[in-house]
Amino acid sequence: MISGEALFRIRHRADQPFLIRVGNDQVQDLGTTFNLTREKDQVRVEVAEGAVRYRRGDSALQLRAGQTLKVESEGDALVGRKTPRAIGAWSAGQLIYEGAPVAEVVDDLDRNLGVKVSVTPELALQEFTGAIDLRGQPETVIADFSSTIAARARKTPDGWLIQ
Repeated sequence: MISGEALFRIRHRADQPFLIRVGNDQVQDLGTTFNLTREKDQVRVEVAEGAVRYRRGDSALQLRAGQTLKVESEGDALVGRKTPRAIGAWSAGQLIYEGAPVAEVVDDLDRNLGVKVSVTPELALQEFTGAIDLRGQPETVIADFSSTIAARARKTPDGWLIQ
């Protein structure tokens, strides 16, 4: 996977493992539904059902349903939790969050709406809990999200800024 986001629903077969290469790393299905995102200098793995194994060099980490992994290109890795029903919800036209930083939400909006969306540093770490309906014009989705966090969306020459 070079870049982007994909939701996988895989029936595990021990004799034919499903592997995805992400740079020098590898994600192996262990019978599961999982979401994989690679953008900029970060890889995210989110497991909705079953389990996956993330391998970097000689190290491996197994993730189960509800677990997430963020891996930065410098090697920093963070294991977290996410409601399984929120994982891959983008494929049904929604983004669902529980206490996610606004910067993460904005990155997801940027990728899913196909327009550049950024946020001011003052709002980037603010937590957001809620659902965003992606089925609409990008400017409407961005404006609606901005209003839910008591912010304003402003059109810029290269996209949108939430401030």
